[in-house]
This record gives sequence, C-alpha cells and structure tokens, in this order.
Amino acid sequence: MDRKDKKSLSEVLGLKEQKLTVKELIVPIGVVVVIIVSAIIFILPVFGKISAFKGEIESNKRLLGILEKKYKQLSDLKSETSSVSLQEDYEHLNMFVPNVKPSMQTLLHISKLAKMDGVEFSGLTLNPGNVKNDNKKSSKNKKVNKDELLNFEVDFSIKGEKDRILKFISDIKEVSPLMKIDHFSTSIDRGQLDGSQLFMNSSLKVLVYYQPQPESLPKLDKPLKMITADENQFLQSLKSYLFLDPKFIAMDKDEISSPLSKDNPFEIATNSIY
Repeated sequence: MDRKDKKSLSEVLGLKEQKLTVKELIVPIGVVVVIIVSAIIFILPVFGKISAFKGEIESNKRLLGILEKKYKQLSDLKSETSSVSLQEDYEHLNMFVPNVKPSMQTLLHISKLAKMDGVEFSGLTLNPGNVKNDNKKSSKNKKVNKDELLNFEVDFSIKGEKDRILKFISDIKEVSPLMKIDHFSTSIDRGQLDGSQLFMNSSLKVLVYYQPQPESLPKLDKPLKMITADENQFLQSLKSYLFLDPKFIAMDKDEISSPLSKDNPFEIATNSIY
C-alpha cells in the first residue's frame, strides 16, 4: 500500500489529528462548572440538613436520658416518702424561710415569744424597706443570687429576769421566720433589784431572712436537684422547733395584743415602710 492510500485510510478512520475550536473547549468546562455549582446549590445543603438532623437527634436523646433519670428519681422519692410528708416538709420550710417579706409574721411571733418566756418588750421598730414591688425594685437595682437570702431589720427592747432574757435569746433561733441577732446590748435594771433576781434591760437588732421568689422554672435539660442528706436532716430538725410547738401555735392573738409594758409593742416606723 503506497503512502497516498495510507493517508486516505487515516482520513476515513478519523485518525487524522484535528485541532479543537474555542467553542469545543468551553463546552466541557461549562458542563463541569454547572455540575459543581449544582452540587453546591442542591447537594451540599442536603448534607447540611442531614448533619443538623443528626445533631438534633443526639440532643433529643440526651434530653430523653435526663427526663428518664428525673422520672426515676421522682419515682424513687415517691416510694421512699409519702406526698403528705413532702408537702409537710415544704410547708415547714416555707414558714421558716418564707418567699415573701414576713413583716407581720415577725411582729406576731416575737410578741408570742415574749409572752411565752415572760419578758416585757417595748419600742419595737420594724424597718422592712419598701414593701411594694420589692422584687421588681431589687431586680433593677441589684442582681440577687438565687441562693442568697434577703433580710430586713427589727429593733426592740426587752426587760426581765436574767434567766428569762437568756431563754428569749436562745428561743428566738427556733421561731419563724429565720432570725439572727445582729446587735445586742444590756444593762442592769437598778430599779428592780430585790437581792434574789437580777433584772436586765436589753436592746436587740435582729435580721429577719426570707428567700427571693423564683423568676422562672428550671429548663427541662437541667438535672433534678435532689435534697442532700444534710438538708433532709435540717428539714427533720425543723419539726422540733418552737414555732411548730402546739403551745406556741395555740397562743391566741388576743393574749398578745395588749402590750406588756406602757409602750406599744406594735409601734412601727411607718416612714421606713413606704
């Protein structure tokens, strides 16, 4: 076969080298670009949603685990303690550390205690601060820690035998609401010295505590805060406190409404209230 015949055969079989035009070069590149852009627009978001769904499923699994644990804790608590006992413990604690400012409760119980311990008291001054919109005011002016107790002051004087004064000071720790003596001063009553009993005049400043009301309920994903052994022991000890003593509870308001001295024990510093 001569050279001319070989050339013709190559042309027939398409083996002859051909130069591609610019258009022929651009078309494949455009197809690739379209495929890449389509993948970015349509396929990658799908993978993103799948990843988000997986994350949501894992989050729901964790939440389900927490809720199951809470349910088990509450079921165990219900089996160990009756609902009546839980309600009783809550009421006792709420009486001892109220969630509202216990102004009148403080006056009433100090009066009861003075009557029970046989001491005279006078010049009682209550300084509860602003009793209106107290929670709103405190939240604006000061961020209150959820575990922090709020307090206000009560000033008063008592007079009586030394032993009765000491008993009053000891008993006030077991009277609701929770109170702590912040300042104490005393002097001997020279006018009532009889040789056998020592009469004393005492002035006290007492801090009265209460807890701020919760602003919101705990979130579902927060673990259940259980009562510790020490807290449970404290709740049980409250049952023996004086403010739950039947004799203390049974004291009629009429018995303590009349002052034990010439001064009115319910004299309140009204300028401090509003």
